Amino acid sequence: MKVFSTLCAALCLSVAVWGQTGPGSIVFTAFDADGEDGFSFVTLQQIPDGFTIYFTDKEWDGNAFQGSEGVVSWANSTGVPISAGSVITLQSVQNASISSDVGTAARPELGMDLSGADEVLYAYLASPATPSTPTSFLAAISNDATSPFFVAGSGVLTNTGLTNGITATAITGDEDVAVFIGSISCDGNAETIQDCAAKINSADADQDTNWSTADGSGDQSTDSTAPDFPADSPTAANFTINNSSSYGILPIALTAFGARPSGEAVALYWQTATELNNDYMAVERSADGRAFTEIGRVAGAGTTQEAQGYQFTDRQPLPGRSYYRLRQADFDGQAEYHGPVAVTREGGKATLSLYPTIAQGQVQVQFGGLSGQSGSLQLIGSDGRVWLTQPLPEGTAGQLSISTTHLPAGLYWARLQGGQDAPQARLIVR
Repeated sequence: MKVFSTLCAALCLSVAVWGQTGPGSIVFTAFDADGEDGFSFVTLQQIPDGFTIYFTDKEWDGNAFQGSEGVVSWANSTGVPISAGSVITLQSVQNASISSDVGTAARPELGMDLSGADEVLYAYLASPATPSTPTSFLAAISNDATSPFFVAGSGVLTNTGLTNGITATAITGDEDVAVFIGSISCDGNAETIQDCAAKINSADADQDTNWSTADGSGDQSTDSTAPDFPADSPTAANFTINNSSSYGILPIALTAFGARPSGEAVALYWQTATELNNDYMAVERSADGRAFTEIGRVAGAGTTQEAQGYQFTDRQPLPGRSYYRLRQADFDGQAEYHGPVAVTREGGKATLSLYPTIAQGQVQVQFGGLSGQSGSLQLIGSDGRVWLTQPLPEGTAGQLSISTTHLPAGLYWARLQGGQDAPQARLIVR
C-alpha cells in the first residue's frame, strides 16, 4: 500500500486503506481560543507509534507560513498504533503547561496563541528539522468573521490541497470556542476519506447544527454554558469508522522516480519524503512495458520522516527502449508498484506526455530521450509567460508530478528542453 506525490508524507494502517496521506487524514473537532488555548481532532486513519503531526497558527500565504506565531507538535508515544476514530485533545498549547490526553505534545517553536478572531489553525506533516515547512497538509479550522473564509492576512487554503467544508472547517463570527457535537459513521467500502471528513467539517460551522459555538467577554471555555472546552468536546463514541476495510495512511511517499543511460549501463534513482514499515524496493525491468522481471533489490529505511534518496544501476540493460518499475514491500508483506518509466539507451528524439491534459490540481508528466544532455521542463502560458522551469537530471527519462493550483485557468504549453526537437504538449488548467 503506497502513494507518490510531490507534496506528501506517510502514516500506515495495518487493517485499513483510505488512499494517500493528506487532506482528511485527521479532522479538527474542537477549537478553544479562550483561557488555556487548545483543540481536539479525530483520526480518520490509524496513526502508527512514533508518528508526529504538526500544528501552527502562522498565516499560510499560498507558498509558506508567515508571521511570528508558534508551532506545536503531537506524537504518538503510546507504544502502539492509535486506531481510526480516536479523539485526541491538546490543552495549554500557548505555554509550558502544554499537554495531550493521548501521546505527547511539545512546542518546537514557541509563540502559538490562538485568537478569538480571524485565526486559522493548520495541521500538517513536516520534517522534525524544519517544523514550519509542511510536506503535506491534513486539516485546517478558521474563525473568520464573515465569508469569504480563509483569506489573506488570516491564512489561505491555496496550495494546501484542503477544501472548506470538506477537509477544512470555517467558523463564522469570530467565535472563541467551537465544538463538534454531531455523530457520524463512515464506511471505507463505499466512501472516500474526503467523504468521511466532509461529514464533520463545515463550510459555515456557526450555521451548522452539528457544531456548537460560543463568543463573548470572559472565558467562554469554562463558564458552564455549552460549549465548554474540553468538557463538551466529542469523544470516540461520536465517530464510527469502519476498519474492516482498508482505511490507511500509506507507508511511503515517493516524490521522484527516473532512469537514465550511463555509459553501457542504466542508472535508476528515486526519492521518498517519508517511510513507514518499508522493507525494500524491488527493481523490475521490461522490454515491452507489460511483462516485468525483478533484477535487484534495495533495502528501505524502515520508518523515517526524513527524505531518503536511492540509486540502482542496471549493468546489463536491454538494447533500445526498456521500462523499469519499483515494487515497494512492507515488513508485513504488503506491496505496491510505482512506475513504469521508460529509457532509450541509443538516444533518439525527446518525448513528453501529460496526464490529464485538462488539469485541476495535479498533472503527471512523463519524459524521455534527453540523449545524455541536461534538460528542463517549462510551462508556458498562452501569453508567452514562463510559469514554471523545472531542471531535470542529466540524460534522464522519468516522471514527475507538478501542481497547477497556483496557475490561473487557461491554456498552457509544456515544453521539454534538452532533447532533439524540444517536444511540447498542450495543457488546459481549470
